[in-house]
Amino acid sequence: MLFAVAVVGFLVYRHYSKRARDLDDTYRRVADSLGGQSEPSGFLGHPSLRFSFEGGRVAVDIYSTGGKHAKYYTQLHFVWPDGQLRCEVTPVRLLNSIGKMLGMQDIQIGSPEFDPRYLISGNSTNDIRRLLSPQVQLAIDALRKFLGNDDINVSVRGGRLLIKKRTLIRHHASLKRFIRLGINLHDAASDTNAEGIEFVLGQQQDAVLSLASAICQICGDDIVSDVVFCRSCKTPHHRDCWLYYGSCSTYGCGQVKFMVSKKRQGSSQRVAKRAR
Repeated sequence: MLFAVAVVGFLVYRHYSKRARDLDDTYRRVADSLGGQSEPSGFLGHPSLRFSFEGGRVAVDIYSTGGKHAKYYTQLHFVWPDGQLRCEVTPVRLLNSIGKMLGMQDIQIGSPEFDPRYLISGNSTNDIRRLLSPQVQLAIDALRKFLGNDDINVSVRGGRLLIKKRTLIRHHASLKRFIRLGINLHDAASDTNAEGIEFVLGQQQDAVLSLASAICQICGDDIVSDVVFCRSCKTPHHRDCWLYYGSCSTYGCGQVKFMVSKKRQGSSQRVAKRAR
């Protein structure tokens, strides 16, 4: 019996380790083709890559919700020159369509084709309408149709443009295609924002890519105190906003538990339990 269990365990391990090596190889090949660098998945991790584009740096990585029924998202990160703008675009689904009917924020940009199919939120209606030009709309549609899963999330927040596609892209040609579609979106969006804005380049970009936004995604205000962090993706929130919303506000995360800093751990554990 123990021998059979050991054999099954070994076969499962070999299967998943091969999948991890194949995924590492995909990211390495794409990074090499772009003149960039890749990082292997390591133990229970995921690979990532970075490359230079028009004097700046672009990062590609994988986000997982974790758990038995984990969802995987391939992410493309660009630095965005406007650190104040907040905008999020996601396809209309059953839950957020109900939210729209109940008064959830949904900015209308004046497109009869785009508006009914996407939920748009943010902090500056005029800037968002300018950002979501017809060319940007086409680029978002192309990313949504890519690989046929009809799922895409595009956000501008905290000086970062983030593109999230719900899939684990294992083939190098498909990953290169995803990156190209993301660059097309970045270029189209940059054309709407280029006038009077100096893009951040060089070492500052790496710092921006590694920083989480200091703006609460639920209320839109700066986070200066009483902060909690999502246990999965580490996105910061106001504690009251988390309790009101009931879970992490990051698209695709779904985590219902938060963390607090060590100095507040003792006084906040009871609140964290109520948020579960």
